[in-house]
Amino acid sequence: MGRPCDPTCPFFRCSNKALIKGGRFGKPGPQRGRGGPRADPPHAGFPMCGMLNDPCQGAKCRYAYCEKRALLPDGTCGLEDRLAPKRVVDIEAEAAKMEKSLMQIRDRLKRKGLHEEI
Repeated sequence: MGRPCDPTCPFFRCSNKALIKGGRFGKPGPQRGRGGPRADPPHAGFPMCGMLNDPCQGAKCRYAYCEKRALLPDGTCGLEDRLAPKRVVDIEAEAAKMEKSLMQIRDRLKRKGLHEEI
């Protein structure tokens, strides 16, 4: 299986336009008042949901979609499969496999008396 869809992906979108990427917790803001450095929450820098004011749930959210149409129903990223290197098939090995299966079929036809010379 592929990896789960991640809200930090550049193609991840919210259909309610409630996704805040990097937003106010992503970068340290100006210092105000007497307090020392501002303490960011533990989810600082992670995409936030503007409706819930919580970290984005990613593919679990009902409003999540992928701009490239790669979000699969189980919540995994289908884009990973498209970008993966293609498997190189050895033509000679493939031909040998087909020849072997052809010989097996010819043997079965001979046993049944249905074999004709090709």
